[in-house]
Amino acid sequence: MKHAEQRAETVHNAVALHTSLGIAHRFEPEIAMLHFGTAMDLFGMRVEEIPAHVLQSVLSEYPRADFKQEFSPCLAHQADSKPTCHIAGAVGVGILDRIKNELVSNGR
Repeated sequence: MKHAEQRAETVHNAVALHTSLGIAHRFEPEIAMLHFGTAMDLFGMRVEEIPAHVLQSVLSEYPRADFKQEFSPCLAHQADSKPTCHIAGAVGVGILDRIKNELVSNGR
């Protein structure tokens, strides 16, 4: 497979697998990074492993604004629009409440 095709496949797989628990880390590092980065971004998973000064620097350079408040309605819309999609399953088992609870407990 050509280099560009390999890169395109990696990007495709990263997007396709980033919400798949127990799978993404078994693929290329880019795929695992998106998976674990998403979990950190939404739920604060393993954020304590980032040195405070590094985290502050990143958040200063790339402010989150109202990301979680804006993202949750997008997930809900996706679930309503496509009730058989993977996100609909996550919404059905409470991902929106988990995001909301993370917002309240950490103020992020």
